[in-house]
Amino acid sequence: MDLDRRPVTTRGPLRGTQREGLRAFGLDVTYERAEGSRLWYRDPDERPVWDFLGGYGSTFFGHNHPALSREAIEFLEQRGVVHGQASVRAASERLAAVLARRLRQSTGDAFELLLANTGAEAVELAAKHAHEALALERDDLARRLDALPHSSGPLEWSPEALALLRRQGLEDGPQILQRIAGHNRRVLLTAPLHVAVADSYHGMSARALSLTDDPLGRFGRGPRVRDVRFVGRSDPDELRRLLQELQGTLLRVRTSAGRFGLEALACTPVAAFFMEPIQGEGGIHPVPAEVAQAWQAACREHRVPLVADEIQSGLGRSGSFLHCEQIGLRPDYVLLGKSLGGGLAKLSAVAIATERFLPGFTLQHPSTFAGDELSSCIALRALALLDEEHAARVASEKGARLLLGGEVPKAPGAFYPPTVLADVRKGMPAYDEELFGPVAAI
Repeated sequence: MDLDRRPVTTRGPLRGTQREGLRAFGLDVTYERAEGSRLWYRDPDERPVWDFLGGYGSTFFGHNHPALSREAIEFLEQRGVVHGQASVRAASERLAAVLARRLRQSTGDAFELLLANTGAEAVELAAKHAHEALALERDDLARRLDALPHSSGPLEWSPEALALLRRQGLEDGPQILQRIAGHNRRVLLTAPLHVAVADSYHGMSARALSLTDDPLGRFGRGPRVRDVRFVGRSDPDELRRLLQELQGTLLRVRTSAGRFGLEALACTPVAAFFMEPIQGEGGIHPVPAEVAQAWQAACREHRVPLVADEIQSGLGRSGSFLHCEQIGLRPDYVLLGKSLGGGLAKLSAVAIATERFLPGFTLQHPSTFAGDELSSCIALRALALLDEEHAARVASEKGARLLLGGEVPKAPGAFYPPTVLADVRKGMPAYDEELFGPVAAI
């Protein structure tokens, strides 16, 4: 490729402080080609460097993997239809089916798939779907509560009903049925919100940034949606306490043998709980299995969907198709991205448990680029490579060997939380082709 080698000015997207930061670390170079885990630049001769950033996880298979490059080239040479709007897209349909099958193997549950372009968009899509599901649930509750009985005289309540009224701050008397109706309306109109985890990172768009724990404003001061609460990952019971605190109570009037009774219906304002099985922005922080399982139990108790953001950790990077497998988690939503595009395409996916999926939602979220055929073909080939190259197992083994000074791990197939490597030369070559390319651990 003939690159323009004229000096770069600051008129492009890379400006001021960012350029100075790259220069401070000796990274203000332009890479001209890439293969496997290496990048090349000129100084003035061509020089190789090891790529330990890995495209922030998008080049799990290495740069320009021959099989993935071939897939893209063949598609374009055959004049494939990239954007066939208002049609059935065969490759994206196959991709959704393959992902659903892999997720069932991983979790034991059935999922429906929505395709998106980036990780941040996948987060937005999941949040939008969860909001819509909560709104429909509230509509259903409102219909069930609308049919209040009529009475021209004083009402005779059961002792249990009177106690329930008092717990909700209501006293028996004239217009009590109207006051119950007003109480229910207030509960149903409580503003929806999401819960996320401290130290989380979910992306840079408005909703995704709101779910990102950024108290110091590292990513700027807006715009953000403020209806998010955060819990820590050290206290397994914190989420349950928060969901209990936020839960509202609806009152459904019942009549039996001339007496009036009340049925208490739980109503949560929480649309979804977002978590990363391995937090990867401010260091590598795996969520302990006991904490993850406590979160899942709390979500199920309060009927809140659990969204596992596996954009960083999924698709084999931590030693299994999903890291959720290793911590006993069965999420309601799974977010995938990064290496799903094989390092060549921008692609992400939102998997929603079939029992929670809203069939009409696909008509509410059209997209120009999501699910295009070229990206879908590359993603299908990338998923096949996971098996052909035993990528998850290799990632686990390489992660362990880094920690064990080059030794082969005794128990491959699991995630090994990284520590600071004091001396990469101890027990292994500084440049180990077998260890560092093209599939590397987190």
